[in-house]
Amino acid sequence: MKVRDSIHTLENEIQQSARVISELDVKSKDISSIINVIRGIAEQANLLALNAATAVAAVDHSEKSLDAINQTIQKIADMNNEIASASVTEF
Repeated sequence: MKVRDSIHTLENEIQQSARVISELDVKSKDISSIINVIRGIAEQANLLALNAATAVAAVDHSEKSLDAINQTIQKIADMNNEIASASVTEF
C-alpha cells in the first residue's frame, strides 16, 4: 500500500504541477500581449518626439529667417531715414 499511496501522491502532485504550468502559460501570454502594447506605445511616443523636434527645428529656422528679414527691413528703413534726413538738410 505504501507504494500505491506514494504513486497516487506523486500523480496528484504531477497534476497540480501541470495545472500551475498551464496557468503560467496563460499568464505568460497575457504578459507578452501587454509588452507588445507597451512597445507600440513607446514607438508612437518616439515618433511624436521626433515630430515635435522637427517642428521645433522648423520654427527655429523660420524665426531665424524672420529675424534676418526684420533686420534687413530695419536696415533699409534706417537707410531711407538717413537719405530723407540728408535730403531735407541739403535744401
